Amino acid sequence: MKLRERSSPQGVIDQWLQLVEAEFGSGGHVASLRRMSSTVQKVLESPAQAPSHLVDLGYAIGVDNRDLTFALRSLELLAQAGGQATAAALNTRSAAVLVADGWNAGVLNRTQTISSTLTPLPFFVQLLQQHYTRADDFALPANQRVVLVIVDVQHVVGNRLELARVQRTVIDHLRAVFSAGQPVSEGPNGNLVVMVERSSTLLDDVAAVGRVLAADPSVKVHALRVWIEPLSDDEIHLESHLESLLGKVG
Repeated sequence: MKLRERSSPQGVIDQWLQLVEAEFGSGGHVASLRRMSSTVQKVLESPAQAPSHLVDLGYAIGVDNRDLTFALRSLELLAQAGGQATAAALNTRSAAVLVADGWNAGVLNRTQTISSTLTPLPFFVQLLQQHYTRADDFALPANQRVVLVIVDVQHVVGNRLELARVQRTVIDHLRAVFSAGQPVSEGPNGNLVVMVERSSTLLDDVAAVGRVLAADPSVKVHALRVWIEPLSDDEIHLESHLESLLGKVG
């Protein structure tokens, strides 16, 4: 497929829509993205300021009831249509997480209020699996590169509304400590999980979460537990390991 020369942001958007149409057809998928042109233009004009706009992009795709695969592939195609600066900003795990966070909020916003900082669990699991499948690209195995930080909310006292309130508060505290590239998700059992790269600040960061939860009067009455959970050294154990922490993930 021959694309037009890249020039203005609108020219890149036109090329992007051509790529999407070639892959997904000319139906509602392209119409959904065309309605987001103003948001995409902001990303193209200032790639360094893309994060907030990527959440908006994912949200709009979710509200339109398009699936997560389409949302993430649209991001990849936008990076392909843009120049080097755009590709550098969009071809990252952080960018994919931001789009997924927005998508999750958009899909669920029709029926309930949910924090847009949560990564959908299926995508969270996919990100974990990539650490195993791409093991040859790294000097260290997956379980020596990343860990899980778990916040156990199984002993929250109160009804489901109180549990939801506590979860939202905990998510806000987690996001204040961990960066956008460290996805936060919720398991079917309500527990919250963060995927965190091993670093010299890991212990301090987890300790900071524990301190802020203990100091917050709105949640400290509940028996919340926070800990670092090492990953298995073999992907074959990943699903059962996650289910023991988060509930049924499949």
